[in-house]
Amino acid sequence: QIADDADARARLDSLLAAARDAGAKVLVEGVSDAEQVERARALGADYAQGFHLGMPTPAGEVAEMLADLHRTIGVDAPGL
Repeated sequence: QIADDADARARLDSLLAAARDAGAKVLVEGVSDAEQVERARALGADYAQGFHLGMPTPAGEVAEMLADLHRTIGVDAPGL
């Protein structure tokens, strides 16, 4: 709704401000396409998760999955 609903965006902005004031990190869930990645970035999200960013992955394939994410959308995961 955020893209098309000014009231929903205002509610979200209030929630994000409260999270920031509390020192909390913001996680956007359900990211299912590139547009939602950009929307999460524009909101200032600290983290995102969803099938667009990766499907459940066996541990032995995580490094390759992260390298693919870095190439496709610039995601970096230091320390992993």
